[in-house]
Amino acid sequence: MRNTSRKSGVKRSLALGAAWLCLHSALPPRASPNPPSKQKIRGYITGRSDAETVAILNDQIRVPGNAKISKHDASGDHSIAGGDLQPGMLIEAEGIWTAHHRFSADKIEVEAGVLDKQIHSSSYLQEEPKQAAKIHRGEAAELAADP
Repeated sequence: MRNTSRKSGVKRSLALGAAWLCLHSALPPRASPNPPSKQKIRGYITGRSDAETVAILNDQIRVPGNAKISKHDASGDHSIAGGDLQPGMLIEAEGIWTAHHRFSADKIEVEAGVLDKQIHSSSYLQEEPKQAAKIHRGEAAELAADP
């Protein structure tokens, strides 16, 4: 008799567990309690893919129309339009990563006059240089680098 009540207790526990799993999987997923944290990326714009997107190497930075874009120069801070962002500008974008190599910015700061400054930092080659012969001869060559 004791063995029978033990088996029925185990069966009841398994049935309750299976019912809980079925109900839990049928419920819609809850929103994540922790939304993605904002991050900053900094780099030179290397291209534009469309009116709302600029590139820093392989990273595509989406700049929606409601993004705050400001330019710092000797006379102070000025608001500029997203269409004024051009390759060669040093930017710091604040926003969230939406996918691999995809960043959505809600705030961008442009540093003006940076080409007169010396920048000391490290970079890592993204791929083997295509103009290796020029580099070997000490000539200027294009490199794809990831800071």
